[in-house]
Amino acid sequence: MTNIIKDSISISDYINNEYNEKLYNKETITNQKLIQKKNDQELFNLSINEITNNFSKEFINILNDIVNLVHSGSNNLMKDLIIILTKEERLIYVGMFCILLSFFFYFMDISN
Repeated sequence: MTNIIKDSISISDYINNEYNEKLYNKETITNQKLIQKKNDQELFNLSINEITNNFSKEFINILNDIVNLVHSGSNNLMKDLIIILTKEERLIYVGMFCILLSFFFYFMDISN
């Protein structure tokens, strides 16, 4: 009689384990790259030029979304407007816009 080892695995199980391990390693590397990319895109890691470019792009996107909202005739206008202004990273740029607008009004007030 042959001696059967209980811990042995079949070739297909071995291949599946190898495939799963390679897949896990690739996913881990991809996730690390995505995390690094996300960290590089944070506001504190951006240059002034990138911040101004992102500000203008987001502001144009906000205006486009507001125009689409007005043309759609939504019943929840205020709720949809808040969703538009707080979508993704827009809240940071909306805050920057409010600060710039307040400086503009301040300088207009002191010039009178």
